[in-house]
Amino acid sequence: MREPFEAGYLLINLGPQHAFDLTQFLIEHFLKEETLNRASSMSLESFKPFVEKLLERTLHVPFSYAVLEKKSLKMVACAMSSLWKNESSAAEHTAGDEFTFGAEKDLAIEAVGKILTELHAKFFELKPDLEHVLHL
Repeated sequence: MREPFEAGYLLINLGPQHAFDLTQFLIEHFLKEETLNRASSMSLESFKPFVEKLLERTLHVPFSYAVLEKKSLKMVACAMSSLWKNESSAAEHTAGDEFTFGAEKDLAIEAVGKILTELHAKFFELKPDLEHVLHL
């Protein structure tokens, strides 16, 4: 008889101590498999600033998780969450939120950065009375 899904895997809450393993997982899978990354031929060099920003935004929020294989402790999935605060001025709201990916080098990669930046800017345009948004 087959073991249930839970029997072979662990669900863990991610924190700063998982930065190295998470970076390796994202480089091995997300860089190569995510649709926008593939469409823009995202390079490792261009991807690294995104990973650094992602780790900065997500590993201190208690809602980021990973699934590990029990036997090997190898990461097989992750769900990252970040908390976005509604800032009063546009300058404060966008400071550091831009995803550039080394965009000055490649128009396709610049387009990915613009899409992500615009998505995050829309949170509070759609519902300006919100103080915070938990982005999964």
